[in-house]
Amino acid sequence: MKPKYLLPLILLLSILGGCISVRDISGDPQYPTGYKKGAVYVLKKPTHGEVITWEWALIGQPKRINAVRLVSETDYEWLHKRSQFEWDEIPSGTRILITDIVREWTFELGTRFHFGAKFISGPYENRMANIEFICKGQLVNQESLLIRDPEYLEEVPNQPPLPTPVSGTPAAGAPVAPPPGAAGR
Repeated sequence: MKPKYLLPLILLLSILGGCISVRDISGDPQYPTGYKKGAVYVLKKPTHGEVITWEWALIGQPKRINAVRLVSETDYEWLHKRSQFEWDEIPSGTRILITDIVREWTFELGTRFHFGAKFISGPYENRMANIEFICKGQLVNQESLLIRDPEYLEEVPNQPPLPTPVSGTPAAGAPVAPPPGAAGR
């Protein structure tokens, strides 16, 4: 095979294969996010939340996403006009558990930082929380890193780290929300 065809072939295989690299960066000094895996953070002020609920099926197995994306006041101004989901105000004092801190690289999107988080109090207790829209961006090692914005979230002091779920399963002893529609059974 000629060298000039090698790069297009690699690119095509990467796109078709969904090339992805995921790395846990919790506690890595190279990526100072300001979050600790297993730590609890409290929301310092009321914040807008986009309540996301949608379902899809992949090879006959239905999946359901129940999450709330927290957004800053600036992002809310333009985002709520374009959203298909409902919005709610998340009260200050709501507690959030950080379950994952991940650096993800895909061929299609490049580098992305993701924080797995879950509400452990408040109106959306036991739902996933997307906190990326209330983080600040900072350039670290030629990468745009998301870091904790102290205006929105503050670590709860003297809180023993809670066990974090593995692969989406609740931790032992953690409260589990009933499935949707199970209330009247």
